[in-house]
Amino acid sequence: MAAGMIFGSNMDEEIAEKTSQIRLEKQINERALWNQDLEEKSNFRKHQENTKRIQGELRMATRAAIAVRRAALKRLMEKEFAMYTEELKTQGKTLYKQRV
Repeated sequence: MAAGMIFGSNMDEEIAEKTSQIRLEKQINERALWNQDLEEKSNFRKHQENTKRIQGELRMATRAAIAVRRAALKRLMEKEFAMYTEELKTQGKTLYKQRV
């Protein structure tokens, strides 16, 4: 009977150990899933922040391009105005400037 008790006791210990091991593995798996979820959320936030940053950079680049085009157009208009003024001056004429 003592041998049966030892055998039963060993079985109980093995079952308790396996149960403990299964609980530990379950905790590890749950923590891994939690970490994976956090990483996915973090990556999503980083992607959103990058998208916003890129959109802001594109807006600024567009504004800069418009400013450059306006400056170039202004120089062109001033150059053409000076050219027309000089051409009229050689003909003895002037442009009429209306004062407002």
